[in-house]
Amino acid sequence: MPDPLWGTECLAFNLQVDLDNYATAAVEEVLDVLYPGLPTQHLVPSTALHISVLNIIRARSPNSRREKVAQWDRHQEHWLAAIDATANETTPFEIDLTELLPASSGVVAVARNCPELVDLRRRLASSMGLDTGPVPELCHATVMRFGPVVPKLAGLTQILDDLAIRVTTQVTALRTVRELVYPSLVRETLREHPLEQST
Repeated sequence: MPDPLWGTECLAFNLQVDLDNYATAAVEEVLDVLYPGLPTQHLVPSTALHISVLNIIRARSPNSRREKVAQWDRHQEHWLAAIDATANETTPFEIDLTELLPASSGVVAVARNCPELVDLRRRLASSMGLDTGPVPELCHATVMRFGPVVPKLAGLTQILDDLAIRVTTQVTALRTVRELVYPSLVRETLREHPLEQST
């Protein structure tokens, strides 16, 4: 389905991992090949490429902007301290993005096996006291969002099948961000959290 939030103002607080320079360049090469076949879709710019770790306060939350700010103000000291402590107990690791797959509102680069990130999400959710439900096991970077005219699945799948992707990114820090334009097209870094031995 089209992504109705693309490029709109929002307010969210998220914990993310940026792709390193090598991985960003590799994804950009893939997008240069992908875009001509899908010219009406929204490519995620390199400045917004990331892997989500946890959504702390979601952009799609029904709460008003004022309520989100109040929630962040109440909990930020505890949350940021918990992220710092968890990051300090986590050794750097790698994420291998090996497939491009269609998702509900776009195209994602997926890592099929990333136990380090799943474990990190569980420990963070516990230490931060977040009621996240089941911790997501999918590890991905969104590279394209669907525009008003969604490509037919068969054609999109064929395009993606013809594109090989193998991108490894080094995870040495987490980033707590305030998202202002969806999906992280404009974001402000609130704090960086270096992982153990990566300072």
